[in-house]
Amino acid sequence: MKKTIIYSLLVSLSLFSGPSFASASPGGTDSNGGHVCHTNCSQYGLKTGEYHYHRDGKIVKVPAPKPSTSSTSKPAASTSSLAYNEAVKQGELLNSKLSEYNQVINGGNIEKINALYDTFTKQLKNEELKIGKVPGSTNRAKLNEKYVRPSKIAVERTIYEVSQFRLLNIINNLIEQKKVNEAKSKLQVLDRLKKRAVEIKRAGGYKVLPSTVDAVLRQKESSLRAATGNNGPIAAVKNMEVHFIDVGQGDSTLLITPNRKTILVDGGKESAGDEVLAYLAKRGINSIDVVVATHPDADHIGGLVPVLKNIKVSKVIDSGKVHTTQTYLNYLKLIDEKNIPMEIAKEGQKLNVDSDITIQVLNALHESDDTNDSSIVLKVSYKQSDFLLTGDAGKNIEEEMINDGYNLEAEVLKVGHHGSDTSTSETLLQAVHPNIAAISVGENSYGHPSTSVVNLLKKYTVQIFTTKQYGDILITTDGSHINVNK
Repeated sequence: MKKTIIYSLLVSLSLFSGPSFASASPGGTDSNGGHVCHTNCSQYGLKTGEYHYHRDGKIVKVPAPKPSTSSTSKPAASTSSLAYNEAVKQGELLNSKLSEYNQVINGGNIEKINALYDTFTKQLKNEELKIGKVPGSTNRAKLNEKYVRPSKIAVERTIYEVSQFRLLNIINNLIEQKKVNEAKSKLQVLDRLKKRAVEIKRAGGYKVLPSTVDAVLRQKESSLRAATGNNGPIAAVKNMEVHFIDVGQGDSTLLITPNRKTILVDGGKESAGDEVLAYLAKRGINSIDVVVATHPDADHIGGLVPVLKNIKVSKVIDSGKVHTTQTYLNYLKLIDEKNIPMEIAKEGQKLNVDSDITIQVLNALHESDDTNDSSIVLKVSYKQSDFLLTGDAGKNIEEEMINDGYNLEAEVLKVGHHGSDTSTSETLLQAVHPNIAAISVGENSYGHPSTSVVNLLKKYTVQIFTTKQYGDILITTDGSHINVNK
């Protein structure tokens, strides 16, 4: 006992002259997880000073780690640490550039995106070089995940648009130099670039850039094609966008047509009006071609009041259902004060907004006292892609639309009444056959979306996206393929 105490004391004072096994001691383990035997070694089948591990109650003899001198170990650790710290320093700089780049992307100005692109990609390349010098695959993987991957996503989101922008500038210069044939050849390159962009972005599921980016590119392309007498396949890449804006417990849907017309269907509660305005501004939208007020409930038309007050609206389409709330009166007052043309929707009519799409009214003013059943129901079709926007229409209205013989089949269903069990019958789902369901819903005490509705959608293998879970939901289509960006 006395010998053990004296030995421990000597070890703690670094006076023990035996082999140096990274400070292994009888009562503990070294940095490698093992130690050496000092007392009663023979009864364990060990020699005094023999290095071993304890594993699952058994003693495992292993070769002792080679002692490393301070002269060889310290410089290696220092070099490793220096490389890692340099990578982190460059990574933090890259992250700050990423934040700046993402702000420009969200602003939707292709010229600003183009101006920052080279600097940003250079910073990314620098970080990749720094990480390449860091020892250890695990360290490199962590650094890549934290710094490189988010930046690469931003680059891959914008590379094709930047390439198109630069190619269009080259084409413009060729036209100014009267090199029309060369310009036409470059336009063919542009067509291949656009096609490739669609394929890659669809396969990668990349978040779509603000619509203003594509609008500027297509406008520039259109004028250059006109200058060369080449108006070829520009229309082939037109997309339609359907934005389900997160307005909490309410409804607001923005449609941007293939020819960049804008339709705003409802605006949520009045308190959500500023959010809708901010959403529009973020996409460079300062006017609306058509506002559709599906019905006069405050959680649908309230947010339209700030919209009508602050930006130009060319036309309002209303359900025709009268309400007595102050919100409804404010809505009517603004339409009157701003002298905005107002039309009462008629069941069966088609709205003339963009010749490339069809918008049909399947339900409008209804005899019921229930404002929800007065909801304007719209079917929006672009080539083979269909969207059914049902407002708050109940199951009885769904049944009427089916009995009236309307073709309700649609790939995307805007689920009625925020997912309430008053809407979305099984009969409706059998008629619509949707692949995707969008539910506009926020925190509420009504139990929306209803468990029964969610289970029914799952039964029919419909993908469900709610604004409560995902925030703003953007669905785009070229008329054939549909992409969900959340």
